[in-house]
Amino acid sequence: MREITSSTSRPLRTVLLVEELGFGGTQRHAVLLAPRLDRAHFDPEVWTLAADLTLGGALASRGIPVRPLTARPVYHVTALVNLARALRRSPPDILVTCTAIPNIWGRLLGRAARIPLIVGNCRDVTPWRQHERWLWRLADHVICNSASVERILIDRYRVPPARVSVIRNGIDLERIDEAGAMAEHAESLLSGLGAPVPAAPPLVVLSVGRLVRSKDYPTLLAAFRQVAARVSDVELWIVGDGPQRRYLAGLADRPSAGRRVRLLGARSDVPRLLRHAALVVSSSRAEGAPNALLEAMAARVPVVATAVGGVPEIVRDGVDGRLVPAGDVTALASAMIDLLEDGDTARRLGASARSRVEQDFTAERMADATCALLVRLARERGLIAEPFAGPPQNLKPPGARPAR
Repeated sequence: MREITSSTSRPLRTVLLVEELGFGGTQRHAVLLAPRLDRAHFDPEVWTLAADLTLGGALASRGIPVRPLTARPVYHVTALVNLARALRRSPPDILVTCTAIPNIWGRLLGRAARIPLIVGNCRDVTPWRQHERWLWRLADHVICNSASVERILIDRYRVPPARVSVIRNGIDLERIDEAGAMAEHAESLLSGLGAPVPAAPPLVVLSVGRLVRSKDYPTLLAAFRQVAARVSDVELWIVGDGPQRRYLAGLADRPSAGRRVRLLGARSDVPRLLRHAALVVSSSRAEGAPNALLEAMAARVPVVATAVGGVPEIVRDGVDGRLVPAGDVTALASAMIDLLEDGDTARRLGASARSRVEQDFTAERMADATCALLVRLARERGLIAEPFAGPPQNLKPPGARPAR
């Protein structure tokens, strides 16, 4: 990180605002980013709109203050009242809004409190993100995690290209590697899942994500029924929670799936599960740049994913994994069967995927790019006195269009 000097001769107080610190890609992104911000120039802290601090321990151990704005375990209007008070009474120099609700209310209340620099995040293109059409003006800048999201902001929502940057997601490789080095038998893991352990360890197809409509788990379950009819001793493990859990449990319990589907709920040990996975699958109809795929690639687990959103920017078809059309049950099942039956190809794709993550998707590269962007924006607003030499690095992935 280049040397910079704050106009106040102190690190810039930087608040990352998230809805909560439960399990989720954006939550883990904030947990990875905050400790890696250059502490000589940024003084980071994390505020939450709910008191779910499951991932907060990783921040506390790195000396990052965590401030829940309510004692309620889920988001409540009282958190907004407390947010307005906190911004007015203890205003940060920089406010970075993460997750959907903070991206709305953080900008509105941040502008009312006259926060000097507000940076929003847009990490997917689901209908919930329609607020970007109107609220982008309340952020000084918007960070996207893929060029596909950037294109939607610019082309559909008319955000000026100069107000948007792409910073790719980053993965904590040390966390993945530590889990991979642990000595553990599959039987030990299976016994801890609270379900009968088969006579022989199964081939595990793993899928990680929120149990919501955009993830299209019904298509995955339909495809897995074809896989189970062809491949013996295969199980589908779905990690995550959400409003569709009961519906999906009913689909998973059908005899046509051979009762080989396990809904494991939200878990903090995905790297541990990856050690026992033969394949990771994403059946989403809409995505930004899913961390679940990056973690699988970092663990050298071959992936099959739908070619939606920013996924093709991560997975190169036939090089790092397999891509199939969204909603195509037959194509998804065929790609899964191919990699389960062809170990040599699976290993080749897994090795290539690991190299790609090491080159383009580490947490350190993500943090460096974010620091560079924040420095530039802070300098433009007079928060940093000394000019910053050189343009921000690593803000656009290969192939991203230049600013118009």
